[in-house]
Amino acid sequence: MKQIKKLIIPLLLMLTACIIPTACDGTDGLDRFSTPLAVNSNAITLPATGGITNVAIYADGNWSVDIPEGLDWATLTIDKGSGNGYARLKYNANYSSTVRSFTMHITSGDRFIDVEFTQNAQSEE
Repeated sequence: MKQIKKLIIPLLLMLTACIIPTACDGTDGLDRFSTPLAVNSNAITLPATGGITNVAIYADGNWSVDIPEGLDWATLTIDKGSGNGYARLKYNANYSSTVRSFTMHITSGDRFIDVEFTQNAQSEE
């Protein structure tokens, strides 16, 4: 039994000496974290009343946002950025009895994400 204790203690010390330097290298793996492009939601429903909404964008580089040309009831007030940020959309009230929708296109490098927007009709709320 004494011989086993004499072997175990030095082995544990050697194992500890090997593990501690690699476990505490100071990076905690954060240097390997990457988000090429992501958003907080791929589908957003807007109320019939007008307003402003944000889409959180998570990216490693520059990004830009587009909405369809000729869309007369919504405009982008923030349409580009770098790294983590948000796109801001201002939209008018929908006084009609018809739901309306469009797709926002977000690009960063060679990656893209589409976010579907639907605005409720006045009579639905």
